[in-house]
Amino acid sequence: MVALYSSSVLTDEALAEIWVSAIHWSLGGFQYQSNGNEVPVWKPTVFIQRNELPYRFERHGIEPVPIVFDHILDVLVSKKEAITVAQFMEMCQRKSMLKWIVNTTMTTPLRWGMKSLWNALVGANSHSQHSIPYLSMPVLAALSSHVSGYVLQHHEVFDYTFCLGHTDCLEHEYSFLSLCRSASSTASCHVRRFLEELPPEELQWIAIHLVYTKKAAMTQSAIKFFGKDAKSIEVNECDNTMLLLNHTISKIEKALTTLQTEINTMQIKAIDSKKRGATKEAINFWRHVKLMQTELENRQNALLNLISTKHKLRTMHVNAWTVEGYKLATESLRITRDTLHLSVESVEEALSSWNEVVEEQTQIEEILSKDTMNSVDEEALKLELLSLSEPSESSVEVKEEEITLLPVAMQTEPVKATNEVTNKGTIEATYEATSSKKEKQIMMSK
Repeated sequence: MVALYSSSVLTDEALAEIWVSAIHWSLGGFQYQSNGNEVPVWKPTVFIQRNELPYRFERHGIEPVPIVFDHILDVLVSKKEAITVAQFMEMCQRKSMLKWIVNTTMTTPLRWGMKSLWNALVGANSHSQHSIPYLSMPVLAALSSHVSGYVLQHHEVFDYTFCLGHTDCLEHEYSFLSLCRSASSTASCHVRRFLEELPPEELQWIAIHLVYTKKAAMTQSAIKFFGKDAKSIEVNECDNTMLLLNHTISKIEKALTTLQTEINTMQIKAIDSKKRGATKEAINFWRHVKLMQTELENRQNALLNLISTKHKLRTMHVNAWTVEGYKLATESLRITRDTLHLSVESVEEALSSWNEVVEEQTQIEEILSKDTMNSVDEEALKLELLSLSEPSESSVEVKEEEITLLPVAMQTEPVKATNEVTNKGTIEATYEATSSKKEKQIMMSK
């Protein structure tokens, strides 16, 4: 704030940048108090006006140096953060790339060059250059971005169209004014104040900025928002008919309210006439009440049919999306099948080849099993396995009295063990021990 009270901002780019944002902030109608609080003092606006800036930054009755404001406005214009209404409309009306190139490379430099030359010749000062109001582009960008995000988040696709041109529908939910007021409920403090208190004639600049940033399309009477995946950006006949249907429903609702008020008034008159004893007048009033009640019922039925039609139109939108979804799913399946080379013929061929290979392998196994020499009975193996027991750890004991002397010629024959259950190793050990004992006895007897 102190920088605006001196000319130091003319040479200090950092201070100039600070007060560029301060100019945009002041459009919200806020003013800093001595205690540092922000207090809303003026009505918010999207226009930067040179003659309003001094008192917006007044401090203790002292206004900033005028040349500083002129310098800051020069910076804003050079950065294209402040542009005139004519320039903004020209930017929005550029439709072809060729026209944009010609305008950027030839028309605009020539215009600014001639303007600078004229100002130098006539000695015009910077204050006269900023006599017209400028649109604050950062403010418009913040407002349009928030409104667009609010619509895409809180509205269905078939409710993306809002009314602009009719003055009798400003307070209805399908009007752009009502949309901006509703969007203020989810905005920050500064953006909320703009959306809540901007006059309707300035809200149109938000709509134009939405079109300029390709977030919406606009006609004389309607504006339609678009998401990121929108195929076409235009307001079509379907959108116009939906708006007209909303207008008709609103008119009938208003007519119903008016008719109900007339019925109530006529009933009061009939009761007053009855109290005064004017029976004939009371009957006429009451007859009028009955006729209006019949008309009220007819209008209510018509309103009900129109509301039902509105819901059917929404259902048609959903059905159209469903059909489009089926088309996309079908195309996706077809492309995936072609990419993976899947078909009925290929699947049948693969299964047939597999069955042939499996059958051939089965035949090979049958042939090999028939040629086996030793066929084993599985049941006999199981029974033999069950009859087996663990071998004994102790060797077979042979008693001396059971040993009989045999001739020498018979000594080479093996001795039979008394225990048939013993294993082969134990029998051989016992045989060797018995043989050595017999030899000793024979030698002693000789």
